[in-house]
Amino acid sequence: MKREEGHAFILVLATLAIGALLIVPFLNHASIGRTAANISKEWMIEQYAVDAAAEHAIWQLKSNVDGLIESLTLENTSVSYSITVNSEEVFITVSIPQPPEPEPTPETQPGQHLHVGKSTNKHWIQSSSPNTLTYTIALTNYGTSAMHIGEIGDIIPRPFQYVSGSSSGITTDDPTITWRNNQHVLTWSFKGADRPKLEAGETKTQTFQASVLRASGIYYDEAWAVDDPPSVGKVSTGPTAPVAAGVYEIKVQTQRANIHATVAISSTGEVTILSWQIE
Repeated sequence: MKREEGHAFILVLATLAIGALLIVPFLNHASIGRTAANISKEWMIEQYAVDAAAEHAIWQLKSNVDGLIESLTLENTSVSYSITVNSEEVFITVSIPQPPEPEPTPETQPGQHLHVGKSTNKHWIQSSSPNTLTYTIALTNYGTSAMHIGEIGDIIPRPFQYVSGSSSGITTDDPTITWRNNQHVLTWSFKGADRPKLEAGETKTQTFQASVLRASGIYYDEAWAVDDPPSVGKVSTGPTAPVAAGVYEIKVQTQRANIHATVAISSTGEVTILSWQIE
């Protein structure tokens, strides 16, 4: 009987020892769990705060509070302020998009190589103001011998209108204008002795203007050229020279949550979300 009591006593001691070993890890695990839960809760609170702040910035633009839209210009590209949401201070920056990086110059290639580049003097305009933009098409002969150009073309988006008499550079003639897929297609055609000549390594430009009264969004342009007689063929820029009309970037942030959004505000206050990134 005493031997059984001794065994029982040993088992009790062993159980207490094992329990003591398990208590600290269990408490650590519980503490980590509470910490993670607190962090998750705080992140959710801040996420709600940045969502609300982003919507506040959109409302500010839509309603043009205190002339916010007019205050953003090419000379004053951003406005920053802060608000408090759910006891969280949120920092907000509203700005106009930065112009894209210029198109890199292509490397010289052997044989005939025609490069067509396109640029505009404005990359951002207000949606409700009449604007006139100047577009420049640059043709460069990176080949080793001269070539002639038989056609220069350009596609401008629908809200934009070609300004009559604005052509300069290679030719001052107005282009032929056709309508295709809700876009204006401008074409300058050349024949015989009137064909522009590009010597090896030479660049020539064709410039024109386009006007727009009301637009909202990001609009791209496309230019091309065709040599004559054809050895290179049609060379196009693809969609390029973007113009943002009534487009604004909104950045909101707290310690743990961030939102980076791009929105377009039309002249009538219609809002289009172009992008919405949670960071």
